[in-house]
Amino acid sequence: MQAGKLVSKTMREMLWTGFQGESYGYGFQVRYGPAGRVVGHNGGFPGINSQLDIYVDSGYIVAVMSNVDGGASPLADAIGSILARVKGR
Repeated sequence: MQAGKLVSKTMREMLWTGFQGESYGYGFQVRYGPAGRVVGHNGGFPGINSQLDIYVDSGYIVAVMSNVDGGASPLADAIGSILARVKGR
């Protein structure tokens, strides 16, 4: 997706841009923080949880899958905190 092979770079930017200042694009959550722009998605069902974070500015991709309700987000957030510190160096 980042290389423009799955969808064009123009379409990718549309997917990764929030609607009218909102934090949700076409299927991707969009947020800005100490590590730069992050796009991704999370979800779950009883007994499973997952989170995908693509750190657009640095090129990192974090994918966490858990077989515990809400288990992926704390780990993905902790990794994001580490990436923010690495970016600040």
